[in-house]
Amino acid sequence: MSGLIYRLKVIYYFLIKNIAFYPVLISAFFIAAAFLILNYEEEQFSKYLHDYVMLFTTTNAETARTILSTIISGILSLTVFSFTLVMLVLNQAASNSSPRLIPGLISTRSHQQILGFYIGTIIYTLIILVNVKPKANFVPALAILISIGLTIISIGLFVYFIHSISNSIQIGNLAESLYTQTLRQIDEKLKFQKKQKPENFEFTEAKILNSKKSGFLQSIDKDDLVEIALKNDIVIEVLVPPGMYVVNDTPLLKINKEIKDENEIFDEVLGKVIFNEKEIVALNFIFGFKHLSEVAVKALSPGINDPATAIRVMNYMQELFSKIIFLAGKEYYRDEKGKLRVIQNQINLRELLFNYFDPLRNYGKKDVQIMLKQIEVIKHLLKQCENDDVKKYELNEYLDSLIEDSDIEIKNSLHRKKINESLTEIENITGQKVNLLLNKTG
Repeated sequence: MSGLIYRLKVIYYFLIKNIAFYPVLISAFFIAAAFLILNYEEEQFSKYLHDYVMLFTTTNAETARTILSTIISGILSLTVFSFTLVMLVLNQAASNSSPRLIPGLISTRSHQQILGFYIGTIIYTLIILVNVKPKANFVPALAILISIGLTIISIGLFVYFIHSISNSIQIGNLAESLYTQTLRQIDEKLKFQKKQKPENFEFTEAKILNSKKSGFLQSIDKDDLVEIALKNDIVIEVLVPPGMYVVNDTPLLKINKEIKDENEIFDEVLGKVIFNEKEIVALNFIFGFKHLSEVAVKALSPGINDPATAIRVMNYMQELFSKIIFLAGKEYYRDEKGKLRVIQNQINLRELLFNYFDPLRNYGKKDVQIMLKQIEVIKHLLKQCENDDVKKYELNEYLDSLIEDSDIEIKNSLHRKKINESLTEIENITGQKVNLLLNKTG
């Protein structure tokens, strides 16, 4: 059941990220509205409107057709310009930040709704125009009045669209959106793990199941896996953390003992593992780290050369790491009697640092501000996990790599002094010995 829900969520996110989603819905509504108004508007009501709202109504068919034609051509121009602007924004976002941010820009709901309103207005007005015959005695005044009203609203929406699209392209807003979505996912994980009871389960015997496909492991159908494990009295461990890429015919699952009809059971178990090629941040926090890292690395590239943006992204990543540090390495799922049935491995701090924070060290190792910020992040995390020896080891391992690069790449004596001051603060906070840079130039 959880797998079905997850698949429905993926379909939902795929639909709302499609630029045509809201335009199709809104256009359908406008088409229905046009036919309803044309079918039910009466001549007497049109004359009443003309008497009391003369400024916006007409009883002359040729005048009405001219107004409607002008509306169509005007809104069509707004639509073409808006779509062109969207394409320019997507192109600039791909060049200045990361191509993987494009789906997020396309899926901005307000932009889709505005484009849908434009298209809906054109279709609505076109239907009304077709039904206003030249030299006709009856002109649907209400339908034309609504069309004029939609045009005025469209002009206001165009002004908002220009403002919104100019804000959406700003890298700070993109990074903040990624941070917010990633934080939400981590908080959900923490909330779930607080409810579960950790367990040290030992696999005395183990049968390894290899993956039958390649792709990003998005999720597992937890309820169905628990049911399969209960039926066969086994424990299943998912070896690959969600969000990581799985290569075909590599270890994916582990079962604690031999079972009858194992090929059939293995196929059934593997069928409950959900793969997807799309990196949806709203469904997996690892993709949030990945996209934030790519934004910061792009900002540090010679073509962009924007270390301030990289530092801003690192501030976001510091907050996220501060949450991640409290995540357990495994999640446990039990049957109705409370017996362990499924273990899901989670990505550890060391892998997160290496995969998504280390690229910033690699590309920014000659920039003292970047190195100082990375040392500050490690200092903050060491302070948080002073009672966790494993995480302290992983953080100190990364700190050693920062010190090694700083010693090689940072030559300025003032810069080396600032780094040593930051390292000394770590010594004072943690009470552990940290290798300082030698005071030399060269």
